[in-house]
Amino acid sequence: MSDQKAVLEMILTAEVLALAAALKAEKLAKSNVMGYDGISDAVRLIKNKRASILEELSRP
Repeated sequence: MSDQKAVLEMILTAEVLALAAALKAEKLAKSNVMGYDGISDAVRLIKNKRASILEELSRP
């Protein structure tokens, strides 16, 4: 694996973990959910919103 690819994978991992932590905090604020880490929801949200976010970023 190239160094650049490794760095991009680390950045992606960090972003998913940050989003997962925010989702977990939001869910815990609403109810006491034990064992929820938010990672699968974070990955799903990123996959679902990727295209629309990139489209918005490409607009002037």
